[in-house]
Amino acid sequence: MLSVAVVAALQTTEIFACSVCQGDPDSKLVKGAEAGVLTMVFVTYGLLLSMIGLGATWFVRQRRRLTRVNAGVTTEVSGESKNQDGES
Repeated sequence: MLSVAVVAALQTTEIFACSVCQGDPDSKLVKGAEAGVLTMVFVTYGLLLSMIGLGATWFVRQRRRLTRVNAGVTTEVSGESKNQDGES
């Protein structure tokens, strides 16, 4: 049984190939497949890059916020100003 499967796999012909693989490279089917692959690449990498940009934006905002807090910037709390130590 295994030998039959090995012989069948080794003796494959062009009959088992799809029309895109064995067809005319200038056909509309091939051009459509290429356009589909390019679209998927652009959408995938565009989405990944925008997620990285969003994460970078959040990282920069948090760093700026921590820099202001650690530098002792005063904040307004209900009308009175307090510094980092909690003194008025």
